[in-house]
Amino acid sequence: MPRLFKKLIILIVMLPFVLAACGGTTSTTQTNSSSSNPARSSLKFYVITHGQASDPFWSVVKKGVDQAAKDMGVTA
Repeated sequence: MPRLFKKLIILIVMLPFVLAACGGTTSTTQTNSSSSNPARSSLKFYVITHGQASDPFWSVVKKGVDQAAKDMGVTA
């Protein structure tokens, strides 16, 4: 009986959280343009690796970082 009681209490406590998680959605819009947020263009990111620049893996990583920086409107 005490085990069933504990499960029931846990269920009652968790129910509001589950219902809140299943609540309605809010509509937000997001733009990837750096011109809409001038503070974003002043951001600068550094990528520090433990490999050589001539390593093919890290050259792919660098290209990905450069492309992501271009897409997000920041400097890398």
